[in-house]
Amino acid sequence: MTSLKISDIKKENDIYKVKVDVNVYVNGVKHVVKVVPFFKPSKVVMLVDDLIGFYKKAATEKITIEEKYEHDVIGYFMLKHFTNIKFTTSKTAYRIYDEFQSIIESPIYKSLLLAFPEESIKAVYERILDVQEASERIKQDTVKLELGLNKLVYKDILLSGVNNNDTSVL
Repeated sequence: MTSLKISDIKKENDIYKVKVDVNVYVNGVKHVVKVVPFFKPSKVVMLVDDLIGFYKKAATEKITIEEKYEHDVIGYFMLKHFTNIKFTTSKTAYRIYDEFQSIIESPIYKSLLLAFPEESIKAVYERILDVQEASERIKQDTVKLELGLNKLVYKDILLSGVNNNDTSVL
C-alpha cells in the first residue's frame, strides 16, 4: 500500500477538464457545442448560487416561474455553466428568463442535456437539496433562538440597544 499524494488527487481531477463535441443544427447550420460532461464540485456550487440568485431576482422583478419549469431552469443553468454556448451576460431575471424560454423550445435543448451523465446531474440536485436543508436548519435555529430570547428575564436589557440603533450595549 502506498501513501496518497496530492499529485494523485490532481490526476483524478483531470476528469473535469474533459470536453465533448456535440454537433447541433440551428436554422440548418451546423454548430459544434463543447460540453463538459463531468461537473467540478466548485462549479456546481457556482451553478446553484446563480440559480438561487436568479430566483431571488425573479421574485423582486415579479416574474413568475411556473413550477412545471423548475427542472428546465436547472437544465438551463447546467448548459450555461457546462457548455460553450454564448449566453447573455445580463443579470436581470427578465433577460435570463427570456433566454431560458428560447432554449427550452429548441430541439437542441434535450439533446445537449443528454450529453451530461446522470452522476453529474445528480451532483447538481444534491447540492440544491443540501442548500435547502441548510436553509431550513438556519430558519429553525433562528426560531429557537428567538423563543429562547423571549424566555429570558433580562431580554429587554440585552436587546435595549438593538431596537434604538444604539450599539453601545452590544
